[in-house]
Formats: sequence, C-alpha cells, structure tokens
Amino acid sequence: MNETGRLIAIVLIASFAIERLVAAVGFLLYRDALPPKARNQKIVLFFVAGVIAAVVIWVTGIRLLMSAQIPSPIHGLDFFVTWLILVGGADRIREFIGGSGGGSSQKAAQIPPIQIVIADRDGEVTVKEIPHAS
Repeated sequence: MNETGRLIAIVLIASFAIERLVAAVGFLLYRDALPPKARNQKIVLFFVAGVIAAVVIWVTGIRLLMSAQIPSPIHGLDFFVTWLILVGGADRIREFIGGSGGGSSQKAAQIPPIQIVIADRDGEVTVKEIPHAS
C-alpha cells in the first residue's frame, strides 16, 4: 500500500474508532436521561451487533490494522479496532436505513412544507406554502 493510501486508512480507522468510543462514553454518562425501555433496547442491540461482529472477525480472520499494514503495539488491538468499526458500521447502516432492526418500521419524521414569505412595498405580507413531494 502506498503512503498516501496508508495515511488515509489510518485517518479513517482512527476517526471512526474515536467517534464510536466517544458515543459509547456518552451513552454511559447520559444513560439515565433515556427512558428505561429505550435504554434496554440500545443495550440489547449493541450486544447483538457485538456478538455478530466478533463471530464475523473470528470466522473470516479479517483485521483492519493488518490489512492497512499498521503495526499493532498491543496484542488484540487489531481485533478490537476491527470489532469496534464493524459494530459502529452496523449502527450507522441502521441509522441510514431508518429502522430500528427486527422488522419494525418507524414513522418517518414529518417534514414541514417550504414557506415563502413575500412582503410588498405597502407592508402587505403574503405567505405561500409549497408541500414536499412524497
């Protein structure tokens, strides 16, 4: 791998791992702010994603740091970084798809119509609403 590609891989892996660790710490710090049901759902989903990611890594033998030719100073760090990115990736894909997993569908957020406000010289204001195409 050339140096530019290696540098890009290091930055991407590190930034993704940092973002996931910060999200985990944030969850631990503010978990009492969530309703108990939502907190339990997040914990179960994280556990399931973690187990699946660990099995995938163990069965396939993939290691991101090794693939990017980045030496791992601590035994098991490559496994942990790969696991963290797979678990985080599952979380990001779930957010992108918009579901919570398990086949349940969540109602899409209602997008308000676009409003155009026109004020003429006499001070009269006209509001036009343009609905979003669905």
